[in-house]
Amino acid sequence: MKAEEAPTFVAAVRRLTEILAKKDHAALEKSGFLDPSTAAEYLTALNDYLSGQSVTAIPEAVLKNIELYPTKQEGRFRADVDLWVDGNRSDLTAVVYFDKQTSSPNQFELYDLRVL
Repeated sequence: MKAEEAPTFVAAVRRLTEILAKKDHAALEKSGFLDPSTAAEYLTALNDYLSGQSVTAIPEAVLKNIELYPTKQEGRFRADVDLWVDGNRSDLTAVVYFDKQTSSPNQFELYDLRVL
């Protein structure tokens, strides 16, 4: 399924990129978005990767074409979201889980940050 079929997912990824761009430890901690790592662990990994660069917004056309893969749990999807750094696609990927039934862009799970 494409992300454009799940507008709340698109909003959730926008929210996640805002938080990562601001390196907002408190927002990550309060969000309940995290599993299995902590906000500090994710932000340390992000800082190590960025080396002075910044996470930037994912272009809308790219965002809407992110592929959502069904999981074993009905209505739950996983997506590998290529993050953008300084306006360009990077090899840093956020693994995000999302429940299609949710109506809140604040209900997703950042599972991992990987360099692919």
